Amino acid sequence: MQQKEFRNILLAVSLTQLTDKIIPTAIYIAGKFDAALHLLFVVRLSRDDLFNTPGEVSKIKDELVEKAKQKLEEYVSANFKGIAVKKKIIGVGDPADEILAYIEKEDIDFAIMGTHGRRGLKKTFLGSVASEVIKRSPVPVTVINPMRIK
Repeated sequence: MQQKEFRNILLAVSLTQLTDKIIPTAIYIAGKFDAALHLLFVVRLSRDDLFNTPGEVSKIKDELVEKAKQKLEEYVSANFKGIAVKKKIIGVGDPADEILAYIEKEDIDFAIMGTHGRRGLKKTFLGSVASEVIKRSPVPVTVINPMRIK
């Protein structure tokens, strides 16, 4: 059986210091395979935002997407100097569903993402985007716990 080439690699980012620790691994893997590196950020509403009127929620979504676009540009400038990346912000949605849809739409061959390493009740109540992506992904997924990187 022939190994499939990795031409498009996805790095799902949270735009926080946790993702910062995963970046070197993603850059290394993309470089080894001479693959395009895609950065994906999914905007999330807080639970409090959902209690607003539909018009207010729409305005909040628009503001969050605009802030995310600006933050992603700054994030790329600070962390990917001299490296070509494809950037995508997904407006508000379920992160796991949006990551999986992006994998299909953009012909992603390999995905990299972080996990918070939650256990027990925290995982039960907060869910795990990484766990859901792993279960449903049509491509290999590498999950890195940035809290464990030295």
